[in-house]
Parts: sequence; C-alpha cells; structure tokens
Amino acid sequence: MTGKPKNKCLHCDLPVYAKHLCRRHYKKMLAIKNGTYKKEYEKRKKDLAFMERKRMMDQLYREKKKLGIDTTRKTNDNALCNQNWRSYFNNWMVSSEQFKRKGIVSSSRYYQYKLKIIEHYSNGKNCCARCGLSDIRVLDIDHINNNGANERKVSGNNLVHKIFLNNFPEGYQILCRNCNWIKELERREEGNKERWK
Repeated sequence: MTGKPKNKCLHCDLPVYAKHLCRRHYKKMLAIKNGTYKKEYEKRKKDLAFMERKRMMDQLYREKKKLGIDTTRKTNDNALCNQNWRSYFNNWMVSSEQFKRKGIVSSSRYYQYKLKIIEHYSNGKNCCARCGLSDIRVLDIDHINNNGANERKVSGNNLVHKIFLNNFPEGYQILCRNCNWIKELERREEGNKERWK
C-alpha cells in the first residue's frame, strides 16, 4: 500500500492537524486559499527596507544552491508543539502570565465601557427604562428598533466596544433582563398575530 499513514501530514512527518495536513501546512494552505499571502506581499512590496532584505536573502539562497548546501527549512519534529499542539497550547494558557493578564485587562475594560454606556443611555440614573430596577448586574443594552440580529450579522457580537468606540450612537436603551425578555415576547406575539390574520 502506497502513501503516508493517516495520522501523518501529506507533506511531512508531523501529526495531522486538519485536512490531512500538519498545523504549519494547514495554515499555509488557508493563507494561499484566502489570498492572504498575495495581499501581504502587495503591501510589503511598497516597503523599501523589506524589498532590500528580500533581495539579499534571495541572493544568499542562490549562492547556497550553487554550492550545493541544503536550503530546506529545519523544523524540530520532537518539539512538544509539533507532537501534540493541543496539550502544548492548553499548558501554555494555564502557565502564561501574559495570557492571564491580557484576559483580566480586557474583561475590566469591558465592564468599564459597559458602566459608561449604562450611565449614558439611562441619563445618569443607572436603572431600567421600563421598571426602574437599578441593580447593575441585571441591566442590559437593548435595541429600540429590534434590529439586534441584523446588526450582529454586520458588525459581530461585540456590542459594548462598538457603542463605546462609535461615541454612543442613538437607537439603544437600558432594560433589565426581565423587561428585555418581555419586550422580545411581545414582539413575537405581534408577529404571530400578523401571521395568523
């Protein structure tokens, strides 16, 4: 039987990551498929320092080829990140202080932004626009025109950062989670009435 074993990459002897390829070859394949390589190269072609460095590296490569020196890129097949990338990444997440610090900073920034948004849309009262509940833990941002699904398709799920960075646009209000769900149920009831007329 010819060909490589199922648990090996098609291009090298590293373990399979996805689509019968190791992690490095899979990412390369994706970059070629999405046109990322071409776009990045078009940007870099305008950078004179990069082009000079590339010219020098190409010249060095040609000289090595003439001398018969092996120019293939060396990879350490025995490295943990190549043998079992999932356990390597999980261990890194657990042990990395940088990863923990980044998570703490981003979550604290998220809550700072959310408090400012609640204060802005509730005119400094920090309470629900319907029932007046003032417990910050249960206050949510609500789309007045019920266009949240369409907005998420366009700009993703990160509503808090989007509102803060766009300087508090109109079309939002602050509701507690109960009132937010009541509003959604009322909207669905209206839709059902229209459907069954």
